[in-house]
Amino acid sequence: MAAKATRFAYLMDRMGIKSSVLSEQTGIDKTLISRWKTGQRKLTATSRYVQKIAAYFLSQEGACQKLERTLLAYGLEEATGSLEENLIF
Repeated sequence: MAAKATRFAYLMDRMGIKSSVLSEQTGIDKTLISRWKTGQRKLTATSRYVQKIAAYFLSQEGACQKLERTLLAYGLEEATGSLEENLIF
């Protein structure tokens, strides 16, 4: 049985963002991104990477609408707080 994807992995998938592209655009190591996606490491609101990730996600065309639909589909009644808070696992 496959484990439930982390919110970060789910968001990347729904936004159509590949790990390699996120790594290139933000300078974050691909293995770290992979660990966040699988839940081996936690991405916290205080992480030095969160602002880079949020900025990249928001730079994508139609990002606000995609993010809102994605957060709602993930089971949040409404997107509350900042994008950084909603990326936390």
